[in-house]
Amino acid sequence: QADGDPRVSVDTALALAQTLNHPFSQALALSFATWLHQFLGDIAKTRALSQMAVTLAEEQGFLFWIGWGNVLRGWAASHEGDRAAGIAQIRRGLAEWRAQGSELGGAYFLTLLADALARHGKVTEALDALADAQAFADKTHEHYWLAERHRLEGELLLTRGPAFEDSAEALFFKARELAG
Repeated sequence: QADGDPRVSVDTALALAQTLNHPFSQALALSFATWLHQFLGDIAKTRALSQMAVTLAEEQGFLFWIGWGNVLRGWAASHEGDRAAGIAQIRRGLAEWRAQGSELGGAYFLTLLADALARHGKVTEALDALADAQAFADKTHEHYWLAERHRLEGELLLTRGPAFEDSAEALFFKARELAG
């Protein structure tokens, strides 16, 4: 990665996958590029790349990548103001992804759902999605997104008033500890 910027490596991978003219490699590169741009908070790039990934995956019948891409498309839509449609798309993507028997990224996807629900003012549903994300992580030992899960839960608890400040603070400290 040039100058420590992971976007350079992702762009290189996308270009290489394109030159190979190998659809599965292209779908993989697009999906992981989408993931990176979501991590970076680049909503427009997440939307554009996830759309490309879903289109290719649908053309080629790569069902795993369809669900993955739809979750990320829904996250982008929820951040662009189309919250209800974004939430519906995330839920559809989760269902498509689970239908393949996949578990990879479960805590992450459920946290994205919680984020979209929170943006729509559905705090209780968001907290439920975060509880599902924690249960999934406990079951599978997939912990890479738990710092963000704890941070978001703390933010949601703060919306419930001063009685929840201590619990929120504990979650923020836990998030910081997990993030290292």
